[in-house]
Amino acid sequence: AAFALKLGSDPTEWRIVNEKLYIFGDIMGRTAWELDPAWNIRYGDETWPEARDQGWRGQTLSRYANKVPWYKNTSDIAREYATKYPGKPMPKYDVGTMSQNLFSKRPGWRAREGHGGQPVVGLVGEDACPPACVGEVSKAFGEP
Repeated sequence: AAFALKLGSDPTEWRIVNEKLYIFGDIMGRTAWELDPAWNIRYGDETWPEARDQGWRGQTLSRYANKVPWYKNTSDIAREYATKYPGKPMPKYDVGTMSQNLFSKRPGWRAREGHGGQPVVGLVGEDACPPACVGEVSKAFGEP
């Protein structure tokens, strides 16, 4: 949210800070957020009015093309992690490609399908065997 991107969420990746629930898109999003929760909350609150009512794909494409001034790329985040946790490797996790995240899959697909080492959580109430059967796509969220 701090970068005004909207790419879905993973219900297994969350934190509560000051009685407020924060849900992340994946393990890497939570890991990056935890480097400085106050910073992320501040900028997330600042960008939310812009992003709130916009569709996920349009908002994300717009903000990839016109990044917020405080945008951090993967290398920036890796440097922050190395500074905060010297000698500790940053978790490795495959977050998918830009094409998957913006065009061929729907938001939250990594959690539904169990991509890149993430557990399959499916979509409770929609899948035949929640969490989703291993190797199957959630029935309510087939390919667009």
